[in-house]
Amino acid sequence: MRFARVILALGIAALAPIVGLQSLANANLAIPPAQHWNGFQTAKFALARLEAGEVVDGEVPQFSIREPGPDLARMAFASEPLASDALFVLAVEAQEQRGEEAAREIVQLAGQLEQRNRYVGILRMQNALADENIDDAFAVLDQFALVNPDMAGPLVTAMTPLLAEPVTLSSMAEALSRDPVWAEDFWIFAPRNPETVAGLIELRSRVDTGTSAESDELLMAAAVQQNRHADALAMWDRLAGESASRLAYIPDESYAPIGWDFEKTGRKSVNVTGSGGYRIFVAGNSDGAIGQQLVRLEPGQYVLEIQGDDAVIARLRSALRCANSDANPQWQQGAEETRFTVAAGCTIHWLMLGADTFEQRNPIEGMLSRIDFRRAD
Repeated sequence: MRFARVILALGIAALAPIVGLQSLANANLAIPPAQHWNGFQTAKFALARLEAGEVVDGEVPQFSIREPGPDLARMAFASEPLASDALFVLAVEAQEQRGEEAAREIVQLAGQLEQRNRYVGILRMQNALADENIDDAFAVLDQFALVNPDMAGPLVTAMTPLLAEPVTLSSMAEALSRDPVWAEDFWIFAPRNPETVAGLIELRSRVDTGTSAESDELLMAAAVQQNRHADALAMWDRLAGESASRLAYIPDESYAPIGWDFEKTGRKSVNVTGSGGYRIFVAGNSDGAIGQQLVRLEPGQYVLEIQGDDAVIARLRSALRCANSDANPQWQQGAEETRFTVAAGCTIHWLMLGADTFEQRNPIEGMLSRIDFRRAD
């Protein structure tokens, strides 16, 4: 079923430019005399005769072709063998009239003649996925993305559901190990699909190619959104190496939400300065968290220490809440040192910084020089 959905997504990725060509054909624009055409122009007119059928959920998009599309395609290919848009049209005609095998023969031929054509490339990827041949699909993607970089993002997005299949992880790791041009797009786009997060975390433990601090933060944030807090922390442990602390407390925004995930809206914002301080703004009539991060705690006593403008500290609040709990935070009013007692039964918590300006309606605005969290001595 996953393979069918990927094939569907690839087909949808191919539809947009074809729909654009249809609008040209439907505009009844004057067609220049045939003697002024070259093979590439003729192939474009043939492609404009394609019609994309309605996409039904779970089914591969179907194309049909209006006359004189097939004749134009044959004319184009006869005059210019590299006019590969024509081969896409002829593959659609073969599918309609002679069946899938005939269409596959044309697609295979087209792939041998011309590896740059986006429509033929998508058909080649679809055929490989229909055969559940992941390695061939990625080989085509490698070729395709080199000459069609604008399509790399949509195609990688279409391929990400395969990560939900454990058997495909080795093929994906092998494909990424070749340092393909689509690798960076893959790590940026893939975490947007909730079904892929578990597979992505496993894949990230095997592969570094194409990753960045940005993509790692996106993946950890996606894991946290699915309440995979332990997975996110385990990934951070691997990335941080020997510098990883048992508490996982980070004083800045690195690897948020392992580090601080600060609010940055018009009403509440915390900005880390170049010197490592924190510029705080909370508008009047506001409350709630202004920042939070995951911490890993054993039973015992812990201290949150805040230094900076006294007037700011006095109006801030802090809390610890079990990461798996939906309970409201139990806020403690701001102080330079706030102590927390952690009981057994929950090891991963949200450390939260908040504010409440409803009683004193003037805004909070000022600087903090230090925010530290540690186990009490």
